[in-house]
Amino acid sequence: MAARGKMTVPAVFAAALDENISELYLAGGLISFRSIVETENYDHSFANFVPGMLRHTDLPEVVQSLAPRPVTLAGSVDAGGNTMASAAVRRIYSGEHLAVRDKGDWSIDALSSWKV
Repeated sequence: MAARGKMTVPAVFAAALDENISELYLAGGLISFRSIVETENYDHSFANFVPGMLRHTDLPEVVQSLAPRPVTLAGSVDAGGNTMASAAVRRIYSGEHLAVRDKGDWSIDALSSWKV
């Protein structure tokens, strides 16, 4: 499954619920719900908020639970919509099933070669 922008959050949860989704490519996706809580001005869809979610989990933990299925995070963004460097993303996300790219490319080349 591949998703871009504000559709990456639903894609993460769809993959967590459906083991038939064997791989995930997320371009320009939100880094974490915590980043929304930590900023005053966020640029993210309110439709993806789940009351009380942070008491139980956040996006990095959900992505970790997908292992060993490959996940690519390409051009992840903070709550303000600012693209984060790969090193900053790696401080939040871990796992050998995970590939991190600086650029949230949505080209045919990126989508045809996104396996970890």
